[in-house]
Amino acid sequence: MSRHRFEAYLDKVFGFSDLVSAMPEGRRFPRHPWQKVFDAVFLGAAMQAPSLLQIEAECRGGALAKRIGSISADTIGYALQRQAPEPVFALGCEVARRLKRNGVLRSDWFRSFVVAAVDGIEICSSFVRCCDALHAAGGAT
Repeated sequence: MSRHRFEAYLDKVFGFSDLVSAMPEGRRFPRHPWQKVFDAVFLGAAMQAPSLLQIEAECRGGALAKRIGSISADTIGYALQRQAPEPVFALGCEVARRLKRNGVLRSDWFRSFVVAAVDGIEICSSFVRCCDALHAAGGAT
């Protein structure tokens, strides 16, 4: 499926562009709007770009050059650091809700349970740990 067909499908079925544009901006005076940053990361992940540097290269002269335009890896990282995670999580929940409502996730084999697998990519990894109590108890770091 081409990028244009993929985006058209997302807009037709989910109103994806409207959902993304409704997310609040995490920066005060952004040079590039949040939707542009999100689109670059989302489409870069859909293309399986392994890093922000690869997404930057695709935006500068590759597959995303016409759609996104030039944007640096530093700008993307800066915007992601300042974006609240709750609106991004809510977007994912809304998409999952619509997928379930449309019967995409329906299966007799799972007896109506919904199972989803998410593969993390390097641009979303973090060295920040969520629970100090785990470290105090001698848990994994």
